[in-house]
Amino acid sequence: CDPELTMKILFLFILYLISVIEESRSQVTANSGGGVRIKCKYEEGYETNKKYFCKSEETTCSYQIITESKHTWVHEDRFSLYDDTNAKVFWVVMRNLTVKDSGTYQCGVDITDKAKEDMHTPVKLKVKSTNEVTAYSGGGVRIKCKYEEGYETNKKYFCKGESTPCADQIKTGAKHTWVHEGRFSLYDNNSAKVFWVVMRNLTVEDSGTYQCGVDIKVKIDKYKPVRLNVKEGKYLTPVYLCLSES
Repeated sequence: CDPELTMKILFLFILYLISVIEESRSQVTANSGGGVRIKCKYEEGYETNKKYFCKSEETTCSYQIITESKHTWVHEDRFSLYDDTNAKVFWVVMRNLTVKDSGTYQCGVDITDKAKEDMHTPVKLKVKSTNEVTAYSGGGVRIKCKYEEGYETNKKYFCKGESTPCADQIKTGAKHTWVHEGRFSLYDNNSAKVFWVVMRNLTVEDSGTYQCGVDIKVKIDKYKPVRLNVKEGKYLTPVYLCLSES
């Protein structure tokens, strides 16, 4: 195994990443800069009613998104909503999260009969600081990006930017083989539902927020942010591992 073959280098630095969080529980935890998808169930008989998602204040609930559309994604700033009347479920996606987004939200069904109150299901959201990894100029970093079952055949990508869409550094639909683009390499192991990204020859200018992305044609892409801090100085000696091409 030739350690000089940089395209076959795996570095010791590893960061485990998860795709957009999908929850139907009353409490959800997500990372700043990322996104969350929330599942809101409702009872039979309310399929035609408007659905909304609001943030609870002291005495009111501030609408983030509201729609009466069915079986299509509706977008409002950082929020999207999809009402699946067949399953009696509507989905809410929040993007580009910040710590200030933490709080209690309500999955709401609008009741036209003013004698009755709207149906509410509370969801408590906690947004944590973005995952961070520190590396040194001249060195490298390996990032592990996990994704959910059902997306094994989708293209995977790694892009730079705090919001999506962001600037692709590498993107591929290839499976079980290393794909190289400049200083970036990507390997999609769809059997394990994981793809790896390797960055080499780091510079201080490489610092910033990146996204592990799964390309989805019909719906919103799934992504997970990582904050990379590259410092000047000596880097730790990497551990080399020769990869099999089979």
